[in-house]
Amino acid sequence: MHATPLMKSESDAIVYTENGFEILLDKLSKDTDTFWATIEYDIKDKKFLDDLVQRNRQTESVTETKNEYWMHAQLKNLQALRTNYGKLDLQDVDFFVDVAVHQDIKTKIPKPFIEDLEIVTKWISETDRGKKYDLSMDHMRQQKTKRYAGREQEVLKDLQDLLIPDQFCTFIDVALPFRYSDCIRGKEFYDTIPFPTFPKALKVISRTDLSLDKPAAKGKLIYKKKDFQDKISEVFLK
Repeated sequence: MHATPLMKSESDAIVYTENGFEILLDKLSKDTDTFWATIEYDIKDKKFLDDLVQRNRQTESVTETKNEYWMHAQLKNLQALRTNYGKLDLQDVDFFVDVAVHQDIKTKIPKPFIEDLEIVTKWISETDRGKKYDLSMDHMRQQKTKRYAGREQEVLKDLQDLLIPDQFCTFIDVALPFRYSDCIRGKEFYDTIPFPTFPKALKVISRTDLSLDKPAAKGKLIYKKKDFQDKISEVFLK
């Protein structure tokens, strides 16, 4: 707490209590009637921001080269938030868009590779010994015809590298006033396989700032799926 305009410290007027703090008015400086109080505390209610900010998202257009997502964030109950005693600035408000990638991956991954993953999936869940043997033979036949036989682990690793945040962000453009922040891998497409293959979608996190003077933000997220598909093709052309 400070007295204005010289910003003299008034920390002696603050007393911490069991439920928070109190400001002792008789301890404040007598040579001014204007004070600046800064209060910082953690909000543990995860739904607090949802009650304060309305966030809307929608797929705006889909083409062969890119998908565009419209994003809109706005303060709720704006009139109730306006007071004569302060201001409201929300910085780095997070915004989530689920970007589906599984179809783009399946489009560019060679069919034999997908069939082999499906065989592995069936083999893991199969309990009948005879059927398990047949699946093993199918897997061996697939191995003989694949140009990338023997380096499946390398192929999977290269695919995984494209999906890590530092790499996947190169396929995302976010228009101001939103800013790209991060992305989170979603649920696995093949959730029965005991090792990562590829996700159904990635949750892209963007951020923006809101205030009483700027209570709404409209932006756009572009997923450059053609560039992503080309990189997948390169993995199998090595």
